[in-house]
Amino acid sequence: MPSRTQLLDRGGFVPHPDSPPDESFRRYLAEVDRLCAAYQEACQQWSQEPFTAGLLAQKNRAQQQLDEFLARYQHRYGLGQVEHNEAFLPVARFFAQYHPVRQPFAILHCSLEVPLHTVYLFETQADLDRLNAALDGKAILRWWQDGPLGRPCYLFGHCVWELKATEIGASENGVLLLLEQTVQREQLRRQQLGARLGAAQGEPSATYIPEAIRVAAYRRCGGRCARCGGRQELDFVLIKPSAPATADNVQLLCAQCQRNW
Repeated sequence: MPSRTQLLDRGGFVPHPDSPPDESFRRYLAEVDRLCAAYQEACQQWSQEPFTAGLLAQKNRAQQQLDEFLARYQHRYGLGQVEHNEAFLPVARFFAQYHPVRQPFAILHCSLEVPLHTVYLFETQADLDRLNAALDGKAILRWWQDGPLGRPCYLFGHCVWELKATEIGASENGVLLLLEQTVQREQLRRQQLGARLGAAQGEPSATYIPEAIRVAAYRRCGGRCARCGGRQELDFVLIKPSAPATADNVQLLCAQCQRNW
């Protein structure tokens, strides 16, 4: 079965829909995307065509131009700066707050080495329909990057899943069926675990979480949903359902994020 990844929570951002237009950032993004495309094209030509000194010079020139440009903006749009900039929302939080997504947008990515650049565009209504269907768990959407094991990943129900080696090459309907079965099995395991823990504590249903652990988790989360930051309809859930209810394994989630957990 496919496995969950943390790709939604690592380095992906969306410009905050409520932030005022920033013309300087728009110009920066257009230029960095142009330079990235030029470098990728030069690398592709270099790998596919017979070696010539001109191709090598073109590749080196494209790389130098990109490196110099990125170095100038690392202090403004690197990972450490963007994480604390309210003009950008982490992808997971954006999906949680603005689903269903109704306006075209771009997913931007950055790391410690490379500042923000565009990796995924949702420009048309068809793009948004596919995205919302995937977030609703009714379809799959091929993610823009591979998983930790280098295998294809798909967005399904507010999570990015990585296929196992034996699942690569499955049809779209086949992958959808695999993910539906995986989610159903996880839900069943959580229900069974909650029933066992509740019975062990003399409670008939929900997972029992001691008060001291709930207090510690509440303080750690700052009284907000751990995924979207909301404050409404919060409840305590286990991060790893198969592990004990400890302070490190309990988090606050709102009702919407619980449904997609």
